[in-house]
Order: sequence, then C-alpha cells, then structure tokens
Amino acid sequence: MQNKYLKFLLIALLIAFVVPQIALAAWWNPFSWNWNNIWNYFFQKQVPTIQQPTACTQEAKVCPDGSAVGRTGPNCEFAACPANPTADWKTYTNTQYNFSLSYPADFADIDSLTTAQQNSLMTYMGACFAGNGTRNPNQSNFCYIGLQKPDGFDTASFKITANNSETQASCQQTNASPARELTVQTAINGITFYKDKIEDAGLGHYLTGDSYRTYYKETCYHLDLNIESNRGVSEKGLSADFSSMMKSKLESILSTFKFTGAQPACSNLYWFDNTSAGPCQTQKQFCGAYMYYGLKTFTTKQDCLNTWSIDSGRGPITEKEASCMNTGGKVETATCYCSGTTDYYNTCAIGGCTCTPNPAYARQINTCNCGQGKCFDGQKCVNVNN
Repeated sequence: MQNKYLKFLLIALLIAFVVPQIALAAWWNPFSWNWNNIWNYFFQKQVPTIQQPTACTQEAKVCPDGSAVGRTGPNCEFAACPANPTADWKTYTNTQYNFSLSYPADFADIDSLTTAQQNSLMTYMGACFAGNGTRNPNQSNFCYIGLQKPDGFDTASFKITANNSETQASCQQTNASPARELTVQTAINGITFYKDKIEDAGLGHYLTGDSYRTYYKETCYHLDLNIESNRGVSEKGLSADFSSMMKSKLESILSTFKFTGAQPACSNLYWFDNTSAGPCQTQKQFCGAYMYYGLKTFTTKQDCLNTWSIDSGRGPITEKEASCMNTGGKVETATCYCSGTTDYYNTCAIGGCTCTPNPAYARQINTCNCGQGKCFDGQKCVNVNN
C-alpha cells in the first residue's frame, strides 16, 4: 500500500517540476527566436515623420475693430479677431453736435444718475458736478460710479464741451508756456487733437488729467479726462496704480469718440504743416478725412496767420510777410530814409527806398529779399523781367 502511494507521489513531483522545465527550455531555445525582429527592435533607427508646412493663401479678413487677420494653421483657417473690450459698453449719441462714444458699466451719463449718486458726486473740484444746479447745455459728462474707490479718491469723469463761438486759431493753439507741458498733436480715429495736461488743486484736493481739443464744422470740442482726488486718511493721496488704471479707462472711452452724420464736403482752405517754408499757403482743396500729423487748416487767412505766429513764436504776422516767405523770399530789415515807404514795399519799382537821404526819416523797415533775378511786387516774389 505504501509503494502505491510512493509511486503516485513521484509521478506528481515529476509533473510539477520536470514538465515546466521542459517547456521553459523549449521556449528559451535560441534557434527558435526571430533574430531579425529582435535586432530591428533594439538597433534600427526610427526616422520621425516630418509634416511639411501648409502654404496658405494670402487673404485677409477685416475685423470689427478695423484690424485684419490672415489664414494660418494646418487647415489655413482665418485667425481669430482681437477681442473687443468695448463690445458690451453703452453707446451715447449727441444729435445736436453730431458725435458719439461708448462707455463701460462703471460709468454713467450724468443725466441718468440717481439722486444718491448725484449727492455723492458733488466733489470739491467739480470733476463731475452732479448737483441740482443748471448744467451747461453744450456739455456731456460721464461720471465714474464703480465700487472701486480707494482712500484718497473722489471721482473721475469724461467731459465733452462743444463751443461754437471759439475760433479755429484758438482751438488749435499750441501752449508754449514754460510753466506747463507743451501741447501735443495726436490723431485718434482719424481726428486730429491738441492735447494739454490738466492740473489744479485747492484745500487738499487735486484735479489731474488730460484735455483734448479738436475743431470740426465751425465748433471747438474740448474732451476732458478728469481724475479728482484728496490726500486721504493716510495723507499719501491716490496710489499710482489706481491712477494709472483710471486713466486707462478714460482713454478707452476716448478711443471710441467719433463724429456722426455726413462728413463735410470738399473745402478750399488755408493751411500749413511741418514742412511749409512759410505760413498760410494759398487756398487748397481738401476732401474727406484729409488730416495728417502736422497739418493745420483754416477757413480764413487771418486765423491761419494768427496760429502760425503763435506756433512759430514770431509774433503777429502780416499777409505780405506770409506771401514773401511762401513765394521763396526772405524777410529782412533795412534802413530807409523815405517818409512814404512802408514795410514790404515794391522792390520792383524804381525809387521805393532810394530817395534823397533825410536823417529825419531814418528808420528800420521790413523788406522781402527774393534773391537774384527776382523782386517783390508788393504781393509776391516775381522775376525781374515780369
């Protein structure tokens, strides 16, 4: 009986240990392996697939903000247009003076303020005076009503004033006072503006900002970007970061300003620019959006001369002086002894300033030197033979 169990045990051990070893030896037999596959797996270089760039057609799509985008990517799809930060802003249109602008939700038209908002905006410097007084009917004002009001902040506003009694020369005047920053000419939405810095103070309150002027259809428009503040509880006043943020908001409103209605037709205007040899060239026809940097245009020659005299620092200038320079002449002074001879006399005529010298009439007068072979006929430089 014991021999029977012993035989059974030996057979079981043989199956458990010997058979797996035979199977393992058969699998491990090198002669049965696919050596080509093993070599390729470990040693063959894998050449990466390089995707050739796609050549897109040179087309452009005009975006709502006026910019353009082209086709790009593997499918040559148009790139996304820049996000319009003013898309959800309110739009204000003034039909009396034909302009419009957009403003964000944390600003409000002064005429739509609640009583509580009006009372809170009765500030010391009047940046956004919204009290019960009578407001200027030629003004439009947009006040800051946002909740972000740090220590030292009073209010901010974007104010437009239309003045149809101001002359073009005054509206486009360049400030040259040494106590103030020089006026800067800039273009926004195709409109030429004259920009000045605003600063005022009183009893611990401060008004800062920028004022933009432009002349359109016989009216001077003043666009004032105001920030009013005080010294605050900490006596440090408004932080630079908040001032910068608020200024950016006001400039964003400015970027939406435009004139509405029909554009003025072609006009014959007096003008000068940064390259002009002299002021107030003879009238020239200007049409549509003709303004460019440095150009100034005027409906009357006197307004043109007045502005030139201010910008150049030369003082008052006459039409004859302007004509001399515009036709190639040079303004000079000379001693004249003839009692009847005036500034810019006719040098083409004989005897203009060649009378018998009389010391009693000796004086300095302005003359126009037109150069060799030319003379000044009292209006312009001409050839002597003419």
